[in-house]
Amino acid sequence: MTDVPRLPSTRTGWHAGSGPILVSALLALAAARALAAFVPLPAAWCLGAARFVSPVLALSVPAMLLAAFLPAVSRSATPRFERLGNWIVASRRGPWATFLVAAGVVAVLPDRTWFLGDFQLRVGAIASQNWVGTYQNALPVERLLHFALSVLVPPGSGAAPNAIARVVGAVDAGLIALAGLHVARTLGARGPAAIAILALATFGGHLAVCTGLPKAAGEMCVASVWCVALAVRGVQAGHGTAGLGLVVAAALLTHRSAVLLLPGWLLSLPRVGAEGRAGGRGAAVKAWLAGAAPLLVGIVLGRRLIEAFAGYDLFHHLGVASGVSFSGWLASRIAPL
Repeated sequence: MTDVPRLPSTRTGWHAGSGPILVSALLALAAARALAAFVPLPAAWCLGAARFVSPVLALSVPAMLLAAFLPAVSRSATPRFERLGNWIVASRRGPWATFLVAAGVVAVLPDRTWFLGDFQLRVGAIASQNWVGTYQNALPVERLLHFALSVLVPPGSGAAPNAIARVVGAVDAGLIALAGLHVARTLGARGPAAIAILALATFGGHLAVCTGLPKAAGEMCVASVWCVALAVRGVQAGHGTAGLGLVVAAALLTHRSAVLLLPGWLLSLPRVGAEGRAGGRGAAVKAWLAGAAPLLVGIVLGRRLIEAFAGYDLFHHLGVASGVSFSGWLASRIAPL
């Protein structure tokens, strides 16, 4: 860690007076999780995870959270987190370490999505090497990552049908962590603040879909967090927003749910234009090519996206009855309001 420059302390700035609020919020969260462990209600599923794990894990995680409030523990841990956080954001090896830790966490976890029908369907399609009916609506990148590469594994190799999906998922987790690091560096966060930003981006429930699910859910998580990271960079640093268009374009090539990222892309276009004008004519051309990439993908795949939405999503995901028009369904949802 000798290549880390000496950075100022993180205990100054806008958060200097936020201690009582932060402490109260963390204590309330710890209490809610403890109570939810004894409440068998589906509404508390996001807090009651302790009901579904071993008692050792269920007790140790909240205990570590509460231990941070003990003065002796915090005095001992803070300098270590200062050094670690500073090293992560300042060292050239920080991104590699960030990527490998996140990918390694996912790699050692067992599959978490076996109970999903989609998991069983996709694994069955890979094992039988028949994508018709299961991958027929899949877009090019998803079909490449989660079917074409998977069927290259020899059936007698002993590898699980979702072995390639586990490798792809580990890479997805690493890319998600890099997005968190990107945000931390953009905001100038250091020490514990940098670690907190990195942890918030990386260690969430989305890691479950990175543990061998042969679908594009992990790639959509990657696209979503990188859209946020690039938007933050555009606002804070005044450049980098054009890359958001490339991310959205890649997402549109992967899964049709990427259309949910289009509003953010549209909002970024004025800033893309400003970045291009500030950098000269050549920079403007590059910025607009990157910024307009989703439009180019839409021209190529637009009809296919519309057909998938009208022929599948309306009935299976939005609950539109057969024979009912979309306008009729929308009116029936608005009427009770």
